[in-house]
Amino acid sequence: MDGRALLCLLALLLAKGWADEILSMKDLENVMTTKLTESRGCVRRLTAHREVGCGVSGDGTLSAPIVHMTSIDYSLIEDRTVLVPLDLVPRLLDGVLHNDNLKQHVKGVLIAETGQTPNNFSTGALFPSSGFPQPSSDAYIWNPWGTGLRLQRFEIPIFLLTRELTENAIDRAERNARQGFTGAVHVAKMSAKMEGEHNSSHCIKQKHCLPIGGHSVLAALPDSEPTAQEKPIVLAIAQMDTAALFADRAVGADSRLSSLLVLLTAVDLLHKAGPLEGAPNRLMAAAMSGEVWDYMGSRRMLWELGNGSSFANNSVPVDLKKISQVVELGSLGAPGNVGGTPRIFLHRSNASSPSSSPINAAFVASAAEMIGQHKIIVENATGTPGLPPSSLKSFLLEVPAIDGVFVAEFNTKYTNRFFESHLDNDSNIDPAAIAAASVLMARTLYRLAYGGSPPRPLEVDDAEATNATNALVDCLAKPDPSLRCPLAAGLLSLRAQDATSTGQAEHYLGTLPTLSVDPQEQDPSAKSNLERFVYNYLALRTALGGPGAPCNNKGRRCAAGEGLVCAGYRFGVKGEAGLGRCVRSEVFFVPSYSLLLSCPNCSAAEYAAEDKKTNRWVLTSGAEKEALEAWMVTRNLAADPMWTESDWPPENPRLEMFLKEERSTEVQVLVAGLVLTMGAAVAAVAAQVAIDKHWKRS
Repeated sequence: MDGRALLCLLALLLAKGWADEILSMKDLENVMTTKLTESRGCVRRLTAHREVGCGVSGDGTLSAPIVHMTSIDYSLIEDRTVLVPLDLVPRLLDGVLHNDNLKQHVKGVLIAETGQTPNNFSTGALFPSSGFPQPSSDAYIWNPWGTGLRLQRFEIPIFLLTRELTENAIDRAERNARQGFTGAVHVAKMSAKMEGEHNSSHCIKQKHCLPIGGHSVLAALPDSEPTAQEKPIVLAIAQMDTAALFADRAVGADSRLSSLLVLLTAVDLLHKAGPLEGAPNRLMAAAMSGEVWDYMGSRRMLWELGNGSSFANNSVPVDLKKISQVVELGSLGAPGNVGGTPRIFLHRSNASSPSSSPINAAFVASAAEMIGQHKIIVENATGTPGLPPSSLKSFLLEVPAIDGVFVAEFNTKYTNRFFESHLDNDSNIDPAAIAAASVLMARTLYRLAYGGSPPRPLEVDDAEATNATNALVDCLAKPDPSLRCPLAAGLLSLRAQDATSTGQAEHYLGTLPTLSVDPQEQDPSAKSNLERFVYNYLALRTALGGPGAPCNNKGRRCAAGEGLVCAGYRFGVKGEAGLGRCVRSEVFFVPSYSLLLSCPNCSAAEYAAEDKKTNRWVLTSGAEKEALEAWMVTRNLAADPMWTESDWPPENPRLEMFLKEERSTEVQVLVAGLVLTMGAAVAAVAAQVAIDKHWKRS
């Protein structure tokens, strides 16, 4: 629109009652067009059998006037974009899925962020797992707040608005209502074209999607004895990532991140206590990636470690048959309390008895030692069909003799009312409770390393536990400073892409476009900031002795065959300060993506050698696929769900809200613009004639 037409539109707006609102050019811009500039759109993901999430067919663009949900009473006679508060989202989206009227007329959904937190909001399922056949517990509801929305398929755009855009959208919806949707109306134009269609096999063949995937991190606590690799293994497990309807906005602070915070703090406390001299058992820690996607991470880890894969050939010294005990950490960020003391519960499979478990005994004994600031109550879970959804189930299918416990803040059902939603953020956890759980975990692992009878109690400084926990909460749970915290600054350089350009930790696993030639290389194009943070944190806190020589600048590596890894390498930081140090530590990246997908010649270097990056992911086939499928059947694992995420065109998903004039006004603006243009042209010609006459007289 040129300047003359803009003036005409301004005059018409003023004439239609906007004089009190338009006091500046910014006010005029806000009336005309407002755009959502953050990544807050629901996108499409795919499995081996179907699509989930959001996507629009055709050109992917829909537009309709904005209406507040309170005005529609679940019945529409014309197309609308519905503005809905969080507490009514499940009801509206259920209607979009099952009500023919809403299916036809709801062209988009804008979710309002008003600052008022609903009583509950969970986009996860009632039973958050389909990775295992579990006939005895499939009907048991672990997540009573679950709506399952993140696993539904929507053929409309859905956006989570910012607070500022919420106010703007409310104003537009109210103006539409006052005018009865006549005359100039406020419209939302939404683009949500998704290129991946049907299922993962189809979109991988069409090169229109990428695997959801990343890397778990596995580390052994320091043990200087030459027979360390022959010892039985006590494995502590935590999960790294989460999911939600709006995955980029999810933190999973209580539902999964709290378990990682507890594990990392416990390892730090054990590190400060020194090597486990003379311990008959070996301690290992696993930060699992991809478990929210039907336990993709543990499935891949078990395959890699047990089948001589290319990853396992990179000297990962773990024999699955030596894993004798597993302690998995669940939600521990906001436990209930008794008389002000936090309380946690120990969950076991129905086939095992708490009274005969060395793990349960170690937890009870460790809790009895905690009489100071970090006192905690431990109880056995009761009244459930067995284990909650957990990585432990994967390990029990591989090694049924494992003595395993799942540790969580809940007994019979989840207490986190915001499980798998963007509301499960740092305000949903208590750092003091996490610190207490960390001390308990460190003491318990210490006891288990010594077979339940340590030579002396583990010495723990309560202040150090609190400080370590708070530092990790700042880095991983809070939006500020997040990974721009001092602790992270000494461990890695951030890759400037996606949400991480602002230093946010990635709590959604995301896609895996490339793989590293060496799976253990800290390649920022293949490893996320969070994965590299955890790797470097564990490398430094499981190292024997102090830091050694600087790492090799070109390869971010240390001398081969000496048990050294490069910790703290920071690309882009010049000089020795950015090289990191070689430390004697057993820490490893473990791939986490579908077993039915592979990527030959898939390194970032090979991508960079091409003028145009191409998607090289393919379906696993032939003898390798047959071996994988046979392995899953013998372990009683459900078929691999093959999770992928659709590609989409640039600037999608996109939302614009603007004032759309009625047809007659548009014609008036056009005619006025033409008249002004013609008038200006006539005036210019007349002026030129007058000037020519003047010069001729001169």
